Amino acid sequence: MYHTKKIVVRPQDSPWMNGYIRRIIRKRNRLHKKAKRSNLPEDWAKFRYQRNHVTGEVRRVKTEFYQQIDHEINENNFTEKKWWKLVKTNIQNSKQNKSFIPPLVDEQGNILYDAIDKANALNNYFTAQSNLENSNEDPPFIPANDFELETPRFKESEIRDIITSLTVGKASGPDCINHKILKSCCTSLANPLTNLFNFLLENSVLPDQWKEAHVTPILKKGTPSSINNYRPISLLSCIGKIFERCLYKYIYNFFLDHKILTPLQSGFIKNDSTVYQLVDLYDQICKALDEGKEVRSVYFDISKAFDRVWHRGLLSKLHAVGIRGNIHRLLESYLSNRQQSVVIDGVSSNSSTIHAGVPQGSVLGPLLFVAYINDLVNDITSNIRLFADDTSLYLVIEDPASSQRILNSDLCTISKWASTWKVAFNPNKTISITFSRKQNPSFFQLTFNNTALSEVSSHKHLGVYLQKNCNWTDHVNYIISKISKTVDHFRSFKYRLSRHSLETIYKSFILPLFDYADVLWDNCTGQEAFELEKLQLDALRTVTGLVRETSHKVIYAESGFIPLKERRHRHKLIVFYKMIHKHTPSYLSLLVPPRVAALNPYATRNRSHYRNIYASTTTYKMSFLPSTISFWNNLPEDVKQSSSLKEFKGHLSKNDQRTPKHYYQGDRRLQIIHTRLRCQKSGLNYHKFLMNISDDPSCTCGHTMEDSEHYLLYCSNFTRQRQQKKKK
Repeated sequence: MYHTKKIVVRPQDSPWMNGYIRRIIRKRNRLHKKAKRSNLPEDWAKFRYQRNHVTGEVRRVKTEFYQQIDHEINENNFTEKKWWKLVKTNIQNSKQNKSFIPPLVDEQGNILYDAIDKANALNNYFTAQSNLENSNEDPPFIPANDFELETPRFKESEIRDIITSLTVGKASGPDCINHKILKSCCTSLANPLTNLFNFLLENSVLPDQWKEAHVTPILKKGTPSSINNYRPISLLSCIGKIFERCLYKYIYNFFLDHKILTPLQSGFIKNDSTVYQLVDLYDQICKALDEGKEVRSVYFDISKAFDRVWHRGLLSKLHAVGIRGNIHRLLESYLSNRQQSVVIDGVSSNSSTIHAGVPQGSVLGPLLFVAYINDLVNDITSNIRLFADDTSLYLVIEDPASSQRILNSDLCTISKWASTWKVAFNPNKTISITFSRKQNPSFFQLTFNNTALSEVSSHKHLGVYLQKNCNWTDHVNYIISKISKTVDHFRSFKYRLSRHSLETIYKSFILPLFDYADVLWDNCTGQEAFELEKLQLDALRTVTGLVRETSHKVIYAESGFIPLKERRHRHKLIVFYKMIHKHTPSYLSLLVPPRVAALNPYATRNRSHYRNIYASTTTYKMSFLPSTISFWNNLPEDVKQSSSLKEFKGHLSKNDQRTPKHYYQGDRRLQIIHTRLRCQKSGLNYHKFLMNISDDPSCTCGHTMEDSEHYLLYCSNFTRQRQQKKKK
């Protein structure tokens, strides 16, 4: 009997399963059924021929597909979007044939299956968020500044530079004009667009077509069937966003020149980031705990922050800080009469008017939002930090009763501000943490909007899990769970993509997950660091093709990468270099302690060192600032005196091993064979003997040791093949 297996054709078997191969497979399946019903040899012969033909074609098209991926990666044309699309096509039991938006349940409990019904339901929900109470009332009076932003005039070179920098592949808006069209016609479009943009500035009007948005619903978290768990991302006119980018530059520079934006805001601010804010926050917490004190922290949740910006209130604040005249009227036109419709599976909902909010997906939206909540920090006694809509409040506890009074007073101030400016904080999702090393930490009740705040032991803030004992167990477990899935998908390309492509994918899409905020949690335990290191080694085995029995030192030498711990130390030194040379926000640069020479009048050998920070606890001693100062002081003087950040990074990596070019030559399977021969991890008897897999290192030809040199050059079993190769 012949063993046969039917091939099931599914939509998710693409991208390599083109229509031609699908037709062959269907024909093969028909022959399969006929052959099972018949015992005639010719039927089985036809079936076997068709089976072999299908197998060969599938292999050929798969090979061509991955060769195309290799080409895109080598041409630097491989985006994150393409990477995740590639991953999803290789996941078993993929559900890509199903709609991105599953059946939804509306407020009445009805289940919506049809795409148009789902689109209308989501659009109604998104639009309802912009309906503010008393939105037509006059905002409170705000004293105006004396300075004013003059109406700029755009230059053709500005427009040309912006168009040239556009990323091809971005989705187009309702006008169906994408970046590829704009870039290909850059020379012809730069001048007319410049004239158009200047005309719009002079007349303070924005075309209605640029205020239309196609909204894509994105699942935030929770049940996919619940409408409340989606947020809108607006696809706007690409030409309109070029105009926004031109205007953004002048408004943002005006804010910087006149120091309008609070330094306590880190979101959408140049030379600032979530990591910098977290470093400052964690340093103050660890320092307080090191002194035997406690820190009480509150993390706020703003409901639909970008979708509920009060337009009249925003325009009033912009006028007060100096955005007046033509630009103010232009922004009023920008915010008014905005239309949106939700698009699902190519079906569009009815168009609706937006009465509040700034469009998510626009260029000006984030800057306008930052300007809107800029005065939230006023009249706050505690320490407050903002990153866009992520707001945190914290206070070092000197006296519990006094701290409770101060924090509750600040919470009341924030509540009044939110009521005045129609910002909806969610008190049920606003939480509190008490950072403490005491067995019985002090506790006092905090109230926000007449709701008692819940106390938690761990909270994810700006992408990092903060624990009340300042440990990193929860965050490291989060990193491991996140990266493990990606590494599993990455492993499936071990024999499909070249080594160069695998290295590029690892550097672009996996290594950044290890790197995020690593300067902050470098003081994790040795076991936690080891678990992370195992994940990187697993990924590097995929890149190099080495087996699990390979030592860590050999893997790093073969791959050219460095251990994660050493990588974290370098990142800490790089951040400290930026702090010294004022390339970080002022609140971080001010943490740099004075040099020894400034404190000691005598000429000592360590006078160029920075003063070490005393720490009585291991947690604070191994945290960013104290540990980095020790690393810095141990650097050679020529490294510390680097004239630029690029030169400094070069000094740190000058002893790194460089991967030879010949490692990337040849077919992928040959690359793996060569790698294993180099590292003595191949299937040769001597290599298996070294790995304790075999008890006998001898060769079948009788030689005492079957190593690489004997196998390739001297083994009598392959003399004829070598002679034939030599003749050719």
